[in-house]
This record gives sequence, C-alpha cells and structure tokens, in this order.
Amino acid sequence: MTLPSQVFSSIALAKEIESPENPGALEKRVALVPADVGRLTQEGIKVYVEYGAGEGVGFSDSEYEQNNAIMQTPEQLYRDKELIIKFKGPSLSTIEEMSEGCTLFCMAHFHSYPDRAKLLQDRCVNVIAMEEINESPKVNSDQHILGRVAMAESLKPFIEKNIIDGLQVRIIGWSERLGSAIRRCGNRNPFSEQVIQPTLSFEELNAVGPEALYFYDSQNFEDRQGILANLKNEGTHIFDLHEFEQRYGEKAIAAYRASHPPAEFGLRRIQCLHETGQAGARYGVKLLLENKPALDIVDAKAVILGYGNVA
Repeated sequence: MTLPSQVFSSIALAKEIESPENPGALEKRVALVPADVGRLTQEGIKVYVEYGAGEGVGFSDSEYEQNNAIMQTPEQLYRDKELIIKFKGPSLSTIEEMSEGCTLFCMAHFHSYPDRAKLLQDRCVNVIAMEEINESPKVNSDQHILGRVAMAESLKPFIEKNIIDGLQVRIIGWSERLGSAIRRCGNRNPFSEQVIQPTLSFEELNAVGPEALYFYDSQNFEDRQGILANLKNEGTHIFDLHEFEQRYGEKAIAAYRASHPPAEFGLRRIQCLHETGQAGARYGVKLLLENKPALDIVDAKAVILGYGNVA
C-alpha cells in the first residue's frame, strides 16, 4: 500500500482496552500526551481523543481538552479519520469503521494476527507498524543522549555490586529528556521500572529502601511534598538528571557520540523487546496455571514451546 504524501489533517488517539493482545488490560500507555496534542492542534490538525485514553498513566480528559483535543466515544473515534494511533492492534470490528485509504499506526504483528492483516488489506488501510521503526543515531539530540547516559550512570553502582536484579526503578514524572532514560532502563528490565506521577505522596510510593532507585529531573520536578528527603531517610537511592547534566553532561554526551558512530540505516534497540517478551511469557504461564490448575510447570512450558496441547 502507498502512504499518503500530504500531512494528516485529522488524527484519532485510541484508548488501550482489554483484548487478546492486552490480557488483563495491563497495557495502559498512551501514544500522545496532552502536550503532544497541543503541538499538533497549534499546527491546525484536528486531534480526536477517546474518552479515558490517558487515565492509565495519569492524564485526564480535561488535560487533553485544554490542549484543544476533541473527545469522542469508541463508537465515534475510528470513523472518518486520516490517521489512527493505537499501541496494540485494533479489533476487527473497529477496522470495519475505518475509512478506505486511512493510515493506522500501531503494533501490527501481522504474522501473529493474519486475519487482522487480511482485513486491513481488504479495507485498503495503510499501516505503519511500530515494531518495524528503526532508530537513527544520526538524529539523536543531545537531550536524548543525556537521558540515556544519565540512566546508565545511575545504574552503574548496582551493576558493579551485582545487585541489579532486585532493583526497583521509579521515574518521577515525564518529559522529553526523561523519555530516553526510561527506554535505557527498559533495556535492563522493564518489569521493575515504573513511571510515577510527581504528585504522589511518600506514603503512596510502592518501592522504598536500598533496593529502590528514584530517577528525576529537578529542572521539571518541584518536590512540594518532600518525598526526596523521606526517601533518603529510608536509605533509598535517588538520582537527579539535572545535577548530572550540570556536572558531567557535556563530556558524557561527547563521549557517547565518539563511541557510538551512527549506523547508516538506523538501529533497533531490541533488548527491551526481549525483556518485554519474557515478561509476557511469564504472565502467560501464570494465566495458564490459574486456569488449568492440574498442569504443572513442565506441562506449561511444553505448551508454550509447542510440544503439548491444552484441551
């Protein structure tokens, strides 16, 4: 299929809900935060957001509306839009609502869901598969590199002491600078990483003590509730991206660029996908054992590897 050459004039942002690809509705991310929507609407693009799309990661409908989003129900969202954005692939019924020639941006996984791939083709829907997008180091900004090298530095003491496996990492808030730090930590073990809202009180934190690391950016985070002092008192490790930038940023960025020459066609950093896949497999085994209590671990592994069958 041929992608349209013109700029999209209407974009739909879908909410992640429970589905075969998202058991237990564990996937709560949203592809556009309210500030992103604001940038798009300032360019004259109409952005339609499904009610509740950002609630799983702490963004309210009112925040999207303040950035000129048009809120819609799931029954309205997929109709008459030029670009539809969703993390997990859409259901077959929503594909039927899409206009011929529109573009879908999602985790497509065509080989895993051939019926969906066939329906998208029959409906003449263009697809941009998130899992096929390459990262190009040629366009990595200094801020992107800064977040990455800062997170690596924050993890170094735990790696050196060989206590990395039990470490729980919490990133306070979100910003463009923190995005690459989050991805760098995800390469280690996304199962133990959480992004938390900066409004949480100390009592609401779910990881405290020597095996917890809180990563934040004092350029964007104002500690109004004094959680950092409480974390220190409990022996929790904290790391400030802004402080790292002031002390080592310029040299660290230069060293990274010198040691990471850009690949000609970009590079996919797939370790995070490996870890995510392993976490998904563990969750699948858990569901299998809960629904088939007579099975033991060996039987479960056999099923997953294709050597056994579940009646």
